[in-house]
Amino acid sequence: MLRFSYLGYRRLFGVITDEEEQERLTAQQNILDALERLAELDRETAEQIAEEAVAYFEAQHAELRLLDLEYRLGLTSEEALLRAYEDVAYLDASVLLGGTAFTAGAAKLGINLTRLRPTAALNALRAGRNRFDDMINTRRREITQIANKRYAELFDQGHGPQRHDGDVTRQMLIDRVMRNEDPMIHTDPLQASQVAHPPTRNASRIIDREDYVAAEAFVRRSPDYDQARNLALEWLTDPSRGRRMEQVGNIEINGEGRFSVRLPIKDVLGSDSAQRVEGVARFGSVKNPQGYVDVDFENGSIVAVYKFPRDLNGELVASEPALITLFPEALR
Repeated sequence: MLRFSYLGYRRLFGVITDEEEQERLTAQQNILDALERLAELDRETAEQIAEEAVAYFEAQHAELRLLDLEYRLGLTSEEALLRAYEDVAYLDASVLLGGTAFTAGAAKLGINLTRLRPTAALNALRAGRNRFDDMINTRRREITQIANKRYAELFDQGHGPQRHDGDVTRQMLIDRVMRNEDPMIHTDPLQASQVAHPPTRNASRIIDREDYVAAEAFVRRSPDYDQARNLALEWLTDPSRGRRMEQVGNIEINGEGRFSVRLPIKDVLGSDSAQRVEGVARFGSVKNPQGYVDVDFENGSIVAVYKFPRDLNGELVASEPALITLFPEALR
């Protein structure tokens, strides 16, 4: 349908070639034949095919969300992600065009509905969707295993997951800003007893564990991370800089082997980032809190703080930095 519409515009503006005009006429006849075939279906069969088509479209959207997560984890390329967005956009357009949704959906499965009997078309759609579901479920299990393994590594590196991921509930965020109660007393009691945290006016979290892991992977692959790491390495060999903080664009460096990277939240978590994060902000003082409000993360950031490890003598080592913390932050 999209190709047919495109050729129609070329014909309208008088730039269509003879080969494209023949293609347009053939597509027009195919569409008419498909609609005629659909009109011949009995109501029950038509409804069943419609349900299967909708289920297939939903599976395509689920696959797209999964692919987006794989991209942020660094498991697939941006090119593959963009191709998937194009495919889903094509199917969505087909749905909006009405009856041709069936033929468009089937075409993605390699099925030509115009050449199949209704029952055969229905069975073909079901078989195709089942194969698609099996593929998604397999990939989902693999990604969950990868994310859980990386999450455990980040948990041991610092205190990011313990204070800012899905295991931290909304009530823990509220207790943190209103009562100065560290979420780590629930998520990591042993470390909470060893690492005190100052009072804070704002508390935030990334709701889903996989999104937290994907956010850290996205930051670590960014050019800003490379720049921050390289500058921090220079500071390790320049004691004259001391503890003074230096800010360069989206990054901050200090002389303790620490550096931070701040990236737009929509870049890190996607266009629906507002549904992937949560936060509260206290009004009133620490000693006299008056209440709290939900944080608006529109145009906010993801902040990741890293630190180089130390050797047995306590000296900073120029190896792969550990994540100290990562959290969503509202627009400053």
